[in-house]
Amino acid sequence: MNTEKKIPRRMFLWPSLAVLVLLTCSSFLISRPSDEVYAAAFEGMPYFLNAIPEGMEKSFGFSSREEFEKASLGEPYLMQTVDPEKLLNTAYRERDCIISLPEWRFPVICEGNIKTLLTVANINGTWQAVAIGGAGLARELDALEKKYGFDPLNSSKAILRLFQLKADILSVSETGERWEDGLFFPLSSALVITGSSRQEDAFYFFDELLPILKEQYLAVWPYIEKDPQNNKGKRGN
Repeated sequence: MNTEKKIPRRMFLWPSLAVLVLLTCSSFLISRPSDEVYAAAFEGMPYFLNAIPEGMEKSFGFSSREEFEKASLGEPYLMQTVDPEKLLNTAYRERDCIISLPEWRFPVICEGNIKTLLTVANINGTWQAVAIGGAGLARELDALEKKYGFDPLNSSKAILRLFQLKADILSVSETGERWEDGLFFPLSSALVITGSSRQEDAFYFFDELLPILKEQYLAVWPYIEKDPQNNKGKRGN
């Protein structure tokens, strides 16, 4: 693919972490997470860090338990996914296929590096920290953050989780814009379905990504139809 495409300058500022925001169903624009989301993350981080079994620190991205004391939270990533039926049904607008989930991933940062991810989810109307992990995904996000320096004042980000395809894509858009006007960076789990030979410098516009998603979801649609209750699929951090 063409890796020389222009990226809007306002989306980037070196170095920084991005301010992520919630996609509203009515306008498809971006807004910040609520204070309750942040409160749940700050309250939950010490608990989940201390719950990591001794000797398992490296599996969660840390070299030692001493790093727990230096850890802080970055701005969260909104979790999104694709509704296969809306993607493949022409009765829906194309942009309607991507939906927001009631979940955020907070980067847990130590000495300037994203070590792991803290999950905050809405459980029965209450925001709660529910899990920690995903060191591999954290490393990928950290590399992209450092490479492009997404501007926290002018960019918004989400992790597009394709459950049935077992793939993740980082979505980045300018704050105040519709998400479909942004850029989509395939993470390592998505390189096979996008046909990218490498992750570095590979990004897509929505109109480029859409036919790829349609082709991939058409291939798995018989399995989705056979088990509609498992339409969302299951993945960890």
